[in-house]
Amino acid sequence: MCVAALGVASTVMSAVSSVQQGKAQAAAYKQQAEVSRQNALYQEAQAANAAYNGAQEEHAIRQKGKQIIGTQTAAFGASNIDTSSGSAADVINSSDYNNLMDALQARRNAANQSWADQVEATNYNNQAKNYDVAASNARKAGNLNAIGSVLTGATSLATQYSQYKSAAGTSAKSFLQW
Repeated sequence: MCVAALGVASTVMSAVSSVQQGKAQAAAYKQQAEVSRQNALYQEAQAANAAYNGAQEEHAIRQKGKQIIGTQTAAFGASNIDTSSGSAADVINSSDYNNLMDALQARRNAANQSWADQVEATNYNNQAKNYDVAASNARKAGNLNAIGSVLTGATSLATQYSQYKSAAGTSAKSFLQW
């Protein structure tokens, strides 16, 4: 087999390898992008779940507070204590205030968790977009490397041909048979 044929075969193999490598890298990035998208969906569900659980907790706190105030009012009433003024009113108002603060804290905690989950979902979606760009770039890089391999091979072949022709003073046909 002649040197020229080996050079052409090597060039073709290098070009094909570059394209395949670009495709493989792009496929890996696409897989990572899909994982990021799935993670974003999960985080979005977590955000909705945090908001729902927070609303449930707030409701439960308010209900428990109403029961506490009801129990206090009943106890004061059973002792013939007026709950519309004085210490009894202060105790009931304090219980109502504490109940409200606890309920609002539950709401705030849920909102914070929901927001954090939404931010995380956004981060995952942005990461997926970055992987999509990387996949596109990997494909382009593989194709450009293939073109580079072909150009390098063609340049090498032309240089060898030129050297052979000037040294041997022969035609291209004898070069290919060399």
